[in-house]
Amino acid sequence: MLVPGTLCDGRVFEPMMAHLRDVAEPIVARTGDHASLPRMAEAILACAPTRFAVAGFSLGGMVALQMMLRAAGRVTGLALICTRASASTMAQARARRKWQAAARAGGLSATVARSMPDWLHVRSARTGRVVVDMARREGLAVLARQTRALDRRPDARDMLAAVAVPTLVLCAAADRRCPPAEARAMAAAIPSAAFVEVPDAGHFAPLERPEAVAAALRVWLARIAA
Repeated sequence: MLVPGTLCDGRVFEPMMAHLRDVAEPIVARTGDHASLPRMAEAILACAPTRFAVAGFSLGGMVALQMMLRAAGRVTGLALICTRASASTMAQARARRKWQAAARAGGLSATVARSMPDWLHVRSARTGRVVVDMARREGLAVLARQTRALDRRPDARDMLAAVAVPTLVLCAAADRRCPPAEARAMAAAIPSAAFVEVPDAGHFAPLERPEAVAAALRVWLARIAA
């Protein structure tokens, strides 16, 4: 199961999955239909296979942790990509609300395009087009629900020590949204976790450095198979 992040769809994983077709058959979930992480997790679990590995990017990683909390016996492996386990701070919530207001006033596509320097380390026209087009297709209503979910997200750090499946915690060295220090702390709290920091990448590491992310996931999938 692949769980995308805020204003993302399956295209955020496509360059990465191009390097994993021989070892994995992905099912891409949606997170835009509900306004809380628990509700998102429950909706995905309702249509997921009986047993599955789950990899979540950004918001999707937070949802993956909630899936683990609710159905640990069904999850064979957990990959947390450019995400965090802590609850939202007031400063983070204010920043999201400000960004949401700017998107409503100035247009979602234009606001996403202006945010690229904060989201991407390796700028490319192709990557930028993918990020903008995903956001445009998801739209303001999805953004509103996902923003509410992020604002109200529970602190999942207390559950990390109970994760008992092969786990990958992957971060990007230049990620300003989910800093590497938080990823290291998550990995240290999970007994079965492997930690990978991808150099020369920002928050959208699966798009910026798909080969490196796929290589880490390949090792993770081999651990699950073993």
